Amino acid sequence: MGTKYPILWLNIGYAKGSSDAWNGEFLKLDAKVKKSFTIRNIGTTHVQAFAGYIKGNVPYPYAYNGRANNNGSFSLASQGYFETMRMNEFLSTEYVSIFITHDFGKLLYQSKHFKPGISLT
Repeated sequence: MGTKYPILWLNIGYAKGSSDAWNGEFLKLDAKVKKSFTIRNIGTTHVQAFAGYIKGNVPYPYAYNGRANNNGSFSLASQGYFETMRMNEFLSTEYVSIFITHDFGKLLYQSKHFKPGISLT
């Protein structure tokens, strides 16, 4: 049904370890905001923002990697991912990503048998 308000996701994680493999603790905060709005006779704009922050001594598997969608030889277009960034190319303890897509839908051209959808990302 949709909503006129932005949708917000929050995730908070905490881990503490004391072993030979890893000794430390970290706090991990993740957030996502998603909003879509329609502009009459122009189309629909979708905005997604992602952010994450890790405080403390985090093991490698729990660090952030980029929101990538390219494995080096093959890439797919999908909302919320960078098509030109290779998977596991970057590693960090904090990040912010913003994705804006405008979908013109079938507003620009349509005929009886051909109704292409056009969007800009």
